[in-house]
Amino acid sequence: MKKLSLLLIFVFAIFFSQYCSAQRFPFFNLKVENGLVQSQATCLAQDKFGNLWVGTLGGLSRYDGKKMFNYTVSDGLNSNTILDIYFLKNGDLLVATAKGLQQFNGRNFTELLDGNNNKINRISQVCTDGHSTIFLLKDGKILHKKADEKNFSSIQSPHFFSTISFTQGKLKAAGEKGSIYTLDKANRFFEDSVSSSDSFLVVLKIYEDSKQRVWALCNKGLFILNNGEIEPYRINGKAVLQAPLLSMAEGKNGQLWFAGTNGAYRLIDNNISWFNQKSGLTNNIIYEIISDKEGNIWMSSDGEGVFRYSGGPFISWDESFGLLNKQVTGISGDNNGTVYFSSYQGLISKFSFENGITNIPTPELTHEVITGIVWQDNKGLWIGTRSNGLYCLVNGKLKKFNTAEFGKDINHISAMYLDPKGILYVGLKRDMLCIKEGKASFIKLNESSPVCFATIGNDSLLISTQNGFLLVHQGMANSWIRNNIVDSIAAQCMVFQDSKLFIGTSEMGIVILDLKKNTAQILNSKNGLSSDFVYNLVKDKDGNIWTGTGMGICRIKKEGQKFTIKTFGKANGIIGMESNSNATFADSAGHLWFGTTEGVSCYFSSAKPTVPHPVSIVLESVKLFGGKKIDSVYYSGTKPWYAVPENLDLPYRYNNLSFAFQAITLSPADRIYYCYFLEGSGTNWSEWSEENTINFSGLEPGNYTLKVMCKVNDSIQNGTSLVYSFHIKTPFHKSIWFVVSIIGLAVLLGVYLQYSANKRKSKRKQREDNLRKEEQSRVRERTAEDFHDEVGNKLTRINVLTNVLKSKIGAPNPDAERIIQQIQDNSQQLYAGTRDILWSLQPSNDNLFEILNHVRDLALELLSETEVDFSISGNDERLKEYKMPLDKSRNFIMIWKEALNNCMKYSGAKNVLLQVMKLNDNEIQIRLVDDGGGFDVKNAHQGNGLKNMYSRALRLEATFEILSAHNVGTQVILNLPFVN
Repeated sequence: MKKLSLLLIFVFAIFFSQYCSAQRFPFFNLKVENGLVQSQATCLAQDKFGNLWVGTLGGLSRYDGKKMFNYTVSDGLNSNTILDIYFLKNGDLLVATAKGLQQFNGRNFTELLDGNNNKINRISQVCTDGHSTIFLLKDGKILHKKADEKNFSSIQSPHFFSTISFTQGKLKAAGEKGSIYTLDKANRFFEDSVSSSDSFLVVLKIYEDSKQRVWALCNKGLFILNNGEIEPYRINGKAVLQAPLLSMAEGKNGQLWFAGTNGAYRLIDNNISWFNQKSGLTNNIIYEIISDKEGNIWMSSDGEGVFRYSGGPFISWDESFGLLNKQVTGISGDNNGTVYFSSYQGLISKFSFENGITNIPTPELTHEVITGIVWQDNKGLWIGTRSNGLYCLVNGKLKKFNTAEFGKDINHISAMYLDPKGILYVGLKRDMLCIKEGKASFIKLNESSPVCFATIGNDSLLISTQNGFLLVHQGMANSWIRNNIVDSIAAQCMVFQDSKLFIGTSEMGIVILDLKKNTAQILNSKNGLSSDFVYNLVKDKDGNIWTGTGMGICRIKKEGQKFTIKTFGKANGIIGMESNSNATFADSAGHLWFGTTEGVSCYFSSAKPTVPHPVSIVLESVKLFGGKKIDSVYYSGTKPWYAVPENLDLPYRYNNLSFAFQAITLSPADRIYYCYFLEGSGTNWSEWSEENTINFSGLEPGNYTLKVMCKVNDSIQNGTSLVYSFHIKTPFHKSIWFVVSIIGLAVLLGVYLQYSANKRKSKRKQREDNLRKEEQSRVRERTAEDFHDEVGNKLTRINVLTNVLKSKIGAPNPDAERIIQQIQDNSQQLYAGTRDILWSLQPSNDNLFEILNHVRDLALELLSETEVDFSISGNDERLKEYKMPLDKSRNFIMIWKEALNNCMKYSGAKNVLLQVMKLNDNEIQIRLVDDGGGFDVKNAHQGNGLKNMYSRALRLEATFEILSAHNVGTQVILNLPFVN
């Protein structure tokens, strides 16, 4: 097995104790009842989150400080018998079982060494070099494997090894006769220590402490490596801890803990303490001890589960330490360190740290109910009973005071109190006995018994009775009315501190009355008190108020204007969670004593318990409202160990989420508070709360990051936080693309509507233009017809009549003939012009083809009586597609008329060409080219003809240019824009 051989352990077991503790220490026990998978715990380890892992003979358990999670063969283990566990640097867990070695990554168990197929017997120990090499101890031999290697190989050595450990940066192994070896880089072992002469000495574990000392835990006790030899560890020259030791750990302040076969040992400053069942631990074998990241000591036991020691401030005593009855009902003590306890059945005990518990024989009190005990200097221990009066214990002898001695019935004693001046007050049935300097007197009350007392000021005593409060001043008791909530409560206990009266009740918790302001404040379970049933109150030397309740002991500390509450329970060493009425006492050394239903517990203010410091805050789950799991299609995978979705990307309808998280601390912590902030939600950090489940509803689409912090005992745990990011998809109807699309569609719709309106308007305009053109065409046709009929016929008639006139006159005089000839010429010219107008008025002539043909006809007519040869090129019927309104066609014709006239008059050309070229779909060029003498364009006289040509070209929105030079001819160029 892991511990080499139980046979060797028991053979050499020596039940040894350098100091046997006489009190119960605050060991916290995790057992099957707490969820542990099995009670025989063989090994321990802590993961990177702070969880404690426990290997047992029934499976593997994980403890997060509150809950237990178990793994067995049904979860992937090849065997429930766990022999050793070890965490790798990457966080994976190595598990040595009875059937080999497995690696657990938080999701799956993977076989590294199959015990069934490879005939591997039990692996007793596992460790690594801190990087990639795994070392195993099996059957006295060492196997090793690097991360990139598939199989384990054996390190050859003639030695039989009992344990291995990676110590001082190297692998160390222990062999026969207590020898310790170190593995070198060549995989060879060299001896660190000389073999012992004792052939039966076996090293069961090697350990290096913070002072670089190498310890050898052997079957014959504690040894240390010193100058190449292992030798017994000695204190003052005497060998100590000679019992078998199986494991070792270093706790806070350098204290060393050792696991034995009958409990555990602790070494502090050369003082050794033995812890066993009587001191709150166990008498069984402790297989392994570890110190966690917070400083707690954990011990795995054979049959009693796991124990934790946190250095709690409470030490307890019960019947196993000599108390005759564990129901401690009263506590008092002298100035010499002796504390007295009263219990049910009239039992009295005394205690000192030197002598422990001593029971005082008091047969006279057998079966009596003791209602209070008070130590009074120079007198002794006063004992009050419920029905048999008052006693005083002096030098071990019990004296009873009879009713006759006081002249009144003192049999029924309800409570007792010793004030700071040494005056003893004894509560009776209807009044109160006062004993001062040996003299007795009575103070009349309001026909009710006192329950508790408190001193106010230097000369006043406040008494709580069954019928309210009474204030005793100068021997007189009067009703104490505050006109607030205090007047209606029934006090169980009281204590006065800094002008404030703390009143414990049975149902309201603690009422704090400010005597100066006459205001009341309530502390109860809603604001931090562990229970609303308050049994006792006591003040410590620092002015803090302590209370024993129905569920633990609480410390109330004033910080500024508020009170903070810390609760102590069994995890802190308290033996019983329920206290007894007025069973509390503060001794001269500053210790606080509390009587409970299970014994007595003492608080040591000098104790330094482990301070809770959560290692991490883990996210345990992310779910939809109602606990519904999130479909795996919405995330890329789950994180190991806690199966939380990674890269969570939710659709917008899944915007109601629930998160559960947990601060991992293995220390006893009364309360852990959380504060969270959802980045991206527009909210601030939440208030501090104990709630570790939060819900978010109606989250808007976007990126979010959940951040969580925690605090323990009002100390914010810096460096411990949770960060988790996720995304909620934007629905299409809320996406920017949808908005852009809607805007785009709106724009397109607007454009379309505008386009449709413009198109309708254009069509309407086109129809109007067509109607207008049709009307203009009809008008032009009628005009042409009328003009032809009226003007043309008249001009023809004028010409005919002129000819008739010439024939009738005969031979007129030259002047008359000249005038007649002018009339005839003008009428002919007017007729020719009329023909141009009539031609232009014809709608069928409104295209470039017909217009150019008309220009051609004009040119031929103009040059018909000359020797000039005129031609036209490029004019084909496709030019009919290019329309030209009447006004433009008229300007176009007049340009070429003027150009032809100039050519005929000035050029002297023999050839004239009218050339038509299509430059592109929107522009046509017309050139009039002659081979005449040309002229200097820059120096030419700009007459009205040329100016008119340029003006007409502007009206046509055309470019007009004349190219000419002497003896090279002339070109008149018109680039005419057209839209097909």
